[in-house]
Amino acid sequence: MVRLVDAARHRELVCRYPVDPAAGPALFHRLLGGSIELGERAADAAIREVAEELRFTVTELEFLGVAENIFTFEGENGHEIVFVYRAPVPSDVVPDEGAWFEEDDGAPMYVLWRDLAATTPPLYPDGVPDTAPTLEG
Repeated sequence: MVRLVDAARHRELVCRYPVDPAAGPALFHRLLGGSIELGERAADAAIREVAEELRFTVTELEFLGVAENIFTFEGENGHEIVFVYRAPVPSDVVPDEGAWFEEDDGAPMYVLWRDLAATTPPLYPDGVPDTAPTLEG
């Protein structure tokens, strides 16, 4: 997954998810990106997923860390291990008001700008780092 950040305007791109019928009226946001394909490195998957979803080519990618989540969505239990990256994105990739895009499987996806300081609606996956790890020693 990729934190696509417009640092000058203190915001990042996220997908908006509608109501989860099994959980009630909670709306949430999720970082862009998807699954790693067999034989593909995580960083290459992040670049490919952004290109497929937004038709934008990531040129600078910074590894932030790994997040692991156990969750329930639409009444189903899930478990994911997510490699998280950050990349700069120009302001004109998505209009200020957000826009509909299409995932590679044809599913519609609404992408919008989220303030970096926002705490609601929740951002998933849980535990997404916002800074790169530092090495001490």
